[in-house]
Amino acid sequence: MTAAALALTAATGTVLVSLVASPSLLVGIAAVAGGGALFEIGRRSARRDIGRLYDAAVGSAEEGDGFGDLVIRCDTAGRITSTSPATTARLGQPPGAFVGLDYSAFAADLAAGELFEPSDIVSHDVRRPRADPWQQLRRRLTALAALPGHAVVHQGPNRLVGDIRIETVDGPRWFSFSEAPIVEDGRITGTRTLGRDITERKAIEAALEKTRDEAEAASAAKSRFLAMVSHEIRTPLNGILGMTALMQKTPLSAEQRTYARAVETSGEALLTLIEDLLDFSKIEAGRLSLQLEPTSLVAIVEDLVELMAPRAEMKGIELAAYIDPRLDRLVLADPTRVRQVLFNLAGNGIKFTAEGGVAIELQMMEAAEGAVGVSFLVRDTGIGIAEADQQRIFGEFEQADPGPARSHGGTGLGLAIARELTRLMGGDIRLVSAPGEGASFGFALHFPLIEASASIGSDAPVQLPPHEVADTAEAPVSDGVVGARAALALLAASFAAKDETPLPVLAASPSADRRFAGRRILVVSHALIEGPFLIRRLFDAGADVTLATQKDIEQEVVGSWQPDAVLIDAAAGDPLAVIERIRAFSTTPVGILISAAERPMLPELQAAGYGAYLVKPVRARSLSAVIETLLGHGQFAAAAEPIAMEPAPPEHRLSVLLCDDNEINLLLGRALVERAGHAVTLGADGQKALTATATMLASGGSFDVVLMDLHMPEMDGIEAARRIRAMIADRDGRQPVIAALTADALPETRARCEEGLFDAWLSKPLRPADLETLLEASASGAVAHAS
Repeated sequence: MTAAALALTAATGTVLVSLVASPSLLVGIAAVAGGGALFEIGRRSARRDIGRLYDAAVGSAEEGDGFGDLVIRCDTAGRITSTSPATTARLGQPPGAFVGLDYSAFAADLAAGELFEPSDIVSHDVRRPRADPWQQLRRRLTALAALPGHAVVHQGPNRLVGDIRIETVDGPRWFSFSEAPIVEDGRITGTRTLGRDITERKAIEAALEKTRDEAEAASAAKSRFLAMVSHEIRTPLNGILGMTALMQKTPLSAEQRTYARAVETSGEALLTLIEDLLDFSKIEAGRLSLQLEPTSLVAIVEDLVELMAPRAEMKGIELAAYIDPRLDRLVLADPTRVRQVLFNLAGNGIKFTAEGGVAIELQMMEAAEGAVGVSFLVRDTGIGIAEADQQRIFGEFEQADPGPARSHGGTGLGLAIARELTRLMGGDIRLVSAPGEGASFGFALHFPLIEASASIGSDAPVQLPPHEVADTAEAPVSDGVVGARAALALLAASFAAKDETPLPVLAASPSADRRFAGRRILVVSHALIEGPFLIRRLFDAGADVTLATQKDIEQEVVGSWQPDAVLIDAAAGDPLAVIERIRAFSTTPVGILISAAERPMLPELQAAGYGAYLVKPVRARSLSAVIETLLGHGQFAAAAEPIAMEPAPPEHRLSVLLCDDNEINLLLGRALVERAGHAVTLGADGQKALTATATMLASGGSFDVVLMDLHMPEMDGIEAARRIRAMIADRDGRQPVIAALTADALPETRARCEEGLFDAWLSKPLRPADLETLLEASASGAVAHAS
């Protein structure tokens, strides 16, 4: 028998029993007979998904008078005409106890818990508890007093609708009530109220709410934990990176400078790991936004490649980049997030590549309506990824080779964060790969051009329009384009893309730099990535370029196609032997391309006859400068060894108060401020900062800039900043520029600070360039306290 049939049978039995007390209840039969329509109405009124699941398991509350249902019928005058046996039994009353009562008063008492209380139970029969008859009589008289003509007023609902908690003989229970008219002979003769016991459903809902609250609390605790750990790690990291930067500004040998850069690179890698963990936490919480500012994509990519070059060199692989020369312009973007995406993708390529290398390519797709479309491509010649794993590796904490025996480390967050950041900027990452054939990560983004943007410097996050990565990018060949065909073919072969996507054949843009038009350049290189990229850069500048190997040098130099300059990659063979071969039959100027580790060879290379040199990875501007030097037969030149120079004294000497509880940070900050030519006073905590301020004011002076660490003993930086502001305001003094120094990544930290308390925020690890910029802006008045 179906649940509906059982419900109808139970309802019919209830009505027949009720006929003994009131023949008028025959009208209830019509309601039961027409119950099919009422069932559907009640089912559609379910308010929650979990309610629907519960009803599916135990039956809908509208399917009739179940064995535990509360059913109350009343006439059009609002008097109760009958109740189901379950109604009186569960409320501890004899059958028919509520007949004749005013339904509104009954509903108010029932909802208020006054109709039945546990204290009313008498234990004549512990198996069938019943209410004290004197309590029954008192409640009945109270209810009857509410009928017309009586002065008793009940507070509460006058209907039973929705979910209501009711005291029963079984303890407090939840019931879901609904009302429906009783129709007889086409006219409404009363109302039927049905209450279904949903205590179990409520328990499930409460459990789910508790689980949700616990999950939210755990997520908040995790965020606080990550922020705390980040702060503790950033503090010593601030000293490592800061002192390394200071050391590089002192006179160092080439070897010492290499070691210092290695320390700096390691510190930057650790900082990146910390940032990844924090960004992942922000992404989970939905609190990551873009901070747009004028940005050079060329600078981002070239700086990134230079930063990551030591990692690639340690593995014996190449890392190089090519940027469309038409992208050498400012766009409105979040440079930190663009750099982070490329860093994660390139770092992933370096990690999984043992031979060959990694290439980063930026191509302009189109420019219209004040915006430019840019295609980003990061290719490697690594182990490749099976199609079945290509979506999995974008998950959090996923590895390309999972398991305890994996040969590649990492947290498994890099690709997940890169994809989320790309989507935040309006694009998505497309992966093309196969085992043993390397990987190609591509995405496209649109950026407003800085000249056309009216909201430069805005901190509001902007959603950039999405754009699909094109499968092909072909362009017509310009009439003036010659050479470099072999280079492009070699570049395509070096990656062996699985989808055989054709590389773009670039047309020379009318606005492109054509400074080497008509010049013939010979590039001697065996590099699979850097060599072809050199060809493309020179090709963009209008040169007629040929790529050759060592064995073809004589033929290319003395043949019919005689070059104006030769650029030789030292990795292609013994550079001293090569220049000796060339000088045996030609005086063509020759430049050399070396790695950072080969710098000690420079004097010997110059003596051998090389006229200029470049250090890999090659920047586009450096390449142009070297070629111009070769064509002009200038002196041995290029990126000369940096010379440590003392900065010029500032026009306005500032008085700076530096407050930090870490001795290394105080030492670093003092060195940076004094190196910039300003006076500095130190304070180890907030209380000492107040004392120093009071002493300065008493002597008739004042601090121009206050650098305040936020987390300190005795008194934290926020409270110290408040008191310094108040102390100076009481004496009508000039408010200083107060900058917060913090490694705390929690947004709640800034929320604790009232508007105008801090004029600037400097994050730890403190970057010397950021501090220098702040001091210069304070000295010039570009940054001042808004009083």
